Amino acid sequence: MPMAAASASERAQQLCWWERQVCGIVGVGTIPPHIAFIMDGNRRFARDRGLEVAHGHRLGYEKLEQVLRWCGTLGIKAVTVYAFSLDNFRRSPDEVLAIMRLCGEKLRGMCHHDSLIRRHGIRVRVVGDLGRLSADLQEDILRVEATTAHNARAILTVCLAYTSRHEIAQAVRRLASRYARERGVGSERRGGGGGSSCRAEPRLSVRSSQQHFPTSSHISPRVSPHVSPHISSSVCVSPHRFQF
Repeated sequence: MPMAAASASERAQQLCWWERQVCGIVGVGTIPPHIAFIMDGNRRFARDRGLEVAHGHRLGYEKLEQVLRWCGTLGIKAVTVYAFSLDNFRRSPDEVLAIMRLCGEKLRGMCHHDSLIRRHGIRVRVVGDLGRLSADLQEDILRVEATTAHNARAILTVCLAYTSRHEIAQAVRRLASRYARERGVGSERRGGGGGSSCRAEPRLSVRSSQQHFPTSSHISPRVSPHVSPHISSSVCVSPHRFQF
């Protein structure tokens, strides 16, 4: 039986006093309907503090959960998380394995009735070249998508095994395949990627990194060169530093 999603007041009560105060202040202004988070800097955060890199990634996920609670309280309807790009497969095998295990663990946890995702009525989508992931992780993805398919309060899109170049190539292949079908020409499915981003583009991008954009683009109200040209504004913050 589906679990009823928490109301706005119930979500607010799940925050500590200063979080409720800040969300109340921020909520007076215009709230973007869709925010993207580029998860970056977990390794630097861990190494700067003498921690294992895998522990830095775990702390990054815990901070993401906290941010998702803030987004739910503010009524943000869509969140996109850029979690693991194709380029990240070039990291050490131990680090990649640790990240993949963490992804599987957290995706399975999202299926639990008492999870943040289920309590807040969030639908989960995972996009990217998912064929590059292990069979077990692909099963975890299918399970969480099916479990949350009927949640309608908000949507969380997790990007795994992605790059902008790969997304463009996949889009061209899909267009070519569609054209071939319409012309009655047989075509073989190529590539391993699923669909890409949400229908509505993010209106704000937050990159959790100690590396800052060049001053001219960092303070500009327009687009940072590091993010999608459809994003209207972006900010760069230190990892795990979303506290006030």
